[in-house]
Amino acid sequence: MDLGGRVREARDRLRLSRERLIERMGDLRMDRNTLWHIEAGRTKNPRADQLMGLGKALNVSIDYLLGLTDDPTPPSCRRRKRPAAGAEPDALDVQPAPRATRPREDAPETQSPAKRQRSRKAAPVD
Repeated sequence: MDLGGRVREARDRLRLSRERLIERMGDLRMDRNTLWHIEAGRTKNPRADQLMGLGKALNVSIDYLLGLTDDPTPPSCRRRKRPAAGAEPDALDVQPAPRATRPREDAPETQSPAKRQRSRKAAPVD
């Protein structure tokens, strides 16, 4: 299903008219004709602020609107699955920062940067 179909389906599920949906978008409003063009499939690449407004007003994720996932639940409403005790963490989990290490013994010595000379002030003229 394309973007327009997903917007229309979510709007129908909430029983909203186009005008009511635009009102629910708040500060991220769009023109009624723009919404019609999106639903009709005439606007293939809407602006990011329009997608954000539609996602918030329809209570669906932008990924769902774009067809990247079939789960309409917004990320803020999803429960994060915790790994079972003793299970390996996912690759996307945050890993601890590596410890500070000593410089390698075979690494070349680095020289400290040269000090910058101060600019001279002009002597006062009498």
